Amino acid sequence: MGRFDSLMVQKNRVANGNTPQTCLVCDERKISMSSYIAPKEKETRLHLRTSHSQKALLERAAKTRHLNLTQFVLQVCLEEAEKIVREQENENVIRVSPQHYDWLLQKLEEPPQDNPALRRLFAESPKWND
Repeated sequence: MGRFDSLMVQKNRVANGNTPQTCLVCDERKISMSSYIAPKEKETRLHLRTSHSQKALLERAAKTRHLNLTQFVLQVCLEEAEKIVREQENENVIRVSPQHYDWLLQKLEEPPQDNPALRRLFAESPKWND
């Protein structure tokens, strides 16, 4: 079936046991490798303290995704961490089309034009210094 027209839910078994792992697959979203961590890659522990109501909510959400609590918390946290890191990395990136790239390079290499109004502005003392 080439492209997926709708979201497909597929339940797989994790390699080390019979715990179901839910994978969401569609043409617009790809699952990151962080959503599935093979057992041999798990080398450290992460401890978390919550209230009873917070734990109950997390367990309820995990159940809706057919994951255990650890899998759910790890998956959601890693997805959010990747999103935050991507946003931070892309914060200082300017994306332009190939046509605009050539124009931008040309403008950056041109000598600056004289701007008398800007010269006057920089010659003035800032208001916060008064």
